[in-house]
Order: sequence, then C-alpha cells, then structure tokens
Amino acid sequence: FFSCQTSFPLLPMASHPLALLIVTALVVSATSVTVGWTTPRYGGSLGEQTVAVGTPVTFTGNSDTHNLVQVNDTSCTATGGTTLVAPTANLDYTWTPTAAGTYYFLCSVGSHCSSGQKIKIIVNAASAYTPTSSGGCGLPTHM
Repeated sequence: FFSCQTSFPLLPMASHPLALLIVTALVVSATSVTVGWTTPRYGGSLGEQTVAVGTPVTFTGNSDTHNLVQVNDTSCTATGGTTLVAPTANLDYTWTPTAAGTYYFLCSVGSHCSSGQKIKIIVNAASAYTPTSSGGCGLPTHM
C-alpha cells in the first residue's frame, strides 16, 4: 500500500499505514450546521456558532412566519441588510460562507429579533491542516 511509514503523534495508530487515510478523511470531509430558525422560548437566545469557510449553514423553521436577513450586527435596530428569505412559514435556506469573518443574521418579522431570533456566526479560515515538517516520503510527520 505505502512504501514507507509516517508518524502522526495525535493519532494512537500513528505507525499504521491507514492512519494517513483516516487523517485525510477527517480533513476533507465536509460538515454542516443546522440552525433551528424559530423565536426562542422564555427569553432565550440563538447565541453564536463557529464554522469554517465552506461549511454549509442551513436555517430551518416551520412554525410561525419568519424571514432571514443578513445584517452588520444583531442589535435589532440594524438598517439595510440583505433579505435572504422573504417571510415564510416553511423556511429552509442554506448559506455557505466563502470568506472568514463575523456574520449576523436575524428575523425582522414582528418582535422576533428582540425576542432573541438572531445569531452571530463566526467563520474561521478553512485551513484545518497545517503540516509542520516532512517525513521520509515527503508526507507530514505531525499536524
């Protein structure tokens, strides 16, 4: 399979040839995040979420009427912004960030934003893998 061994100190199977395949699968596999797009009950909040560039974030909601607006902050007094989804009872929208940064989304229907239907999404650079040195085959020896 492989003509040489490589070492991955963070993995217990560091000397096993399949360790490289396992690490590769972890690095390239895409994950996704789902945000239940509803008005929080009892004064709660949707808070914040951290994802990597390229991670799909799906906003879903099927109760009441909600919209999805991307704004510059979550103060509920933000003006302008971009309406991504018009008011609907069956919201289902996937947003995939293409750049690192901080993004804000809210529902501007009625008092939904002031009731906590807003979220801050922090997007980190997609680089989850940075080799620190090379092994005998030109492969990284640790992550």
